[in-house]
Amino acid sequence: MQKAIPRKRPFTDNLQYRTLETVVSPQSTDPLPIHFSEATSADLDQDPPSEGKSQIEPESGSTPRRPDPDVFFGLADEAITKGLVLRGFPPTESSRYLRTLQHKKGVLSSEPTQRSCGLRFPFFVFEGKSAATSGNIYKAENQAAGAGACALKILADLDTLALPAMQGTIPSTSSSQPSTFVGPSRALFFSLTTQGPLMELWVHYKQPQNALGNFHSYCFFDGRNTHWDRTQEFVRRLKAIVDWACTAYIESVLEKLSSCATNGVGLR
Repeated sequence: MQKAIPRKRPFTDNLQYRTLETVVSPQSTDPLPIHFSEATSADLDQDPPSEGKSQIEPESGSTPRRPDPDVFFGLADEAITKGLVLRGFPPTESSRYLRTLQHKKGVLSSEPTQRSCGLRFPFFVFEGKSAATSGNIYKAENQAAGAGACALKILADLDTLALPAMQGTIPSTSSSQPSTFVGPSRALFFSLTTQGPLMELWVHYKQPQNALGNFHSYCFFDGRNTHWDRTQEFVRRLKAIVDWACTAYIESVLEKLSSCATNGVGLR
């Protein structure tokens, strides 16, 4: 039985206006590592409130808009609930915990959309533009950067909740075994931006110590889908992102959530 793709859903205001103030895209040469659920999200032409605007006055027409990706990917509620159940939590308590944190306590907006879509902790967005409709890839890049900042804000909030509860369980950095724990400096988010045959893959990340701002992005692939070799490379890298999401990413999220739930974090 086919499942209907939901309508486009914009991200919530509380994520946008606290993140878009410091989004930057510096050049970087840092090496970057390279179940899958899908939802689409509806253009809203509402400008952000005056208190949410950047201190640097933007040019006319360049005011950041509410993140509204054409397609975004995240972890399904069912996948998170199953992961917590495997860690010893009853199914009803597992599903109720995230809803309580988001709607009753307001401390973790793991589901970013204004209306429920069954996806949490987004890790990938697609933004496509067409010259036929006066779109260009720069607009797609800016919109993807905004969505990336919001997604990283969610992970930062999760870190804030989880770190105190995990102080005794986070593996030492000198350990020979790699840790699945994704701390604030290792949280990643990916995006695909296109204009016609042009396609770009971006990684979005945070560098809290950087004077340029907290949120950064780096284009690690670009090409045209009319070139066979570049298309093959694009598919290979996209698969690497999916593999990462299915392993290290979901495990790090579940590790933090289980630690929070065990200690009743966010419920007091």
